[in-house]
Amino acid sequence: MLFTKDTLCQIVLPAGYHTYVSTNVDTKLDTTAKALAIIFHAPRTESVDRVLLSVAALIGTPTYSVRIEGVDTNGDPDGTDIGSTAANFSPVGTGMTTITLGASGSLTQNTPYAIVISDAATGNSPSTGVHEIDVRAVDFRGGVKGDPYVSLSTDFPTTPTWAEQNQYEPLFGVGTSATDIYGTCAENIDDLSTQVSTAGHRIAQKYIIPTSFGSRVKVNGLSISTYLQADFKYGIWDTDNNEIVATGTIDSSVGAWGATVHNMALFWSGVWLQTGKAYYFGFELVGAVASAVAAFDAGSDNNLSCCLGYPDNNLYTYAPSTWTVVTGKCSMAGYLLVEDWDKHGIEMDHLTEGMNR
Repeated sequence: MLFTKDTLCQIVLPAGYHTYVSTNVDTKLDTTAKALAIIFHAPRTESVDRVLLSVAALIGTPTYSVRIEGVDTNGDPDGTDIGSTAANFSPVGTGMTTITLGASGSLTQNTPYAIVISDAATGNSPSTGVHEIDVRAVDFRGGVKGDPYVSLSTDFPTTPTWAEQNQYEPLFGVGTSATDIYGTCAENIDDLSTQVSTAGHRIAQKYIIPTSFGSRVKVNGLSISTYLQADFKYGIWDTDNNEIVATGTIDSSVGAWGATVHNMALFWSGVWLQTGKAYYFGFELVGAVASAVAAFDAGSDNNLSCCLGYPDNNLYTYAPSTWTVVTGKCSMAGYLLVEDWDKHGIEMDHLTEGMNR
């Protein structure tokens, strides 16, 4: 991420991932000996009653067991269901799929757990080319290991050995309700299907700046992941369609903007934005060639609860004079660059004190 000398911090817009190294990685569960584990740390202490998986492909009508287990000292599933959570899962289509657990499982903050998907030993067993699914993960870590991650066993269930693939981030969710989910609840990463192709039309991320920053913040730049093939300008608009700030026209051929996804920062003289008020952050076409914001496709608005700013965190398109919501999608990599704020509230007082030392 780039900063000017005046930038003190960044505010992450949904979903806040760097997308320019992402590649889909699908794991095929097509034999009874295969099991997939999604290893994650619980972000808070609570009971969860559902798991979400991104099903990339489906053949036939397989049945799987899905449950939450503890994790051993090797970082592998320990084989112990945390609370009778096991449920049979027979997918009926692709995309982000919710599995209601057999019972709620209690998670403890900062403790590792494993979502384990394996043959259910009932219904149609996984069989190559007959009954199988592909479970999606993504590689946007550039080979760097991280958490959460996926692990695959090919000798399940008898004393299974697990092969960690911790450079891949699984697309999954865990939740307490349909609108309270955490994880990476995406059907697709870098989705470019939402496009505009007419001069004066826009794609932008809607976001409400948290009131924990005080009454207002001074923004001097914006970064958002885009696929731009026409001349454009970055801008900020309010819900009354007032243009708060806009860059000058940028030639799409400068800096190799065209025909690829970029996450680049543009800067301007600082402008004050009110907290607790909705704004649109994005681009407006000056030319007339199809262009897009790289999107996090959650499949539904409810699944966007795993992203910042929910329930008002969708992408929007604009055609004069109407903003239209894009269901189930938010920007993949958006940042506001902040140079000042009204220093009210505990969070900002502490940050200011630290900056002055």
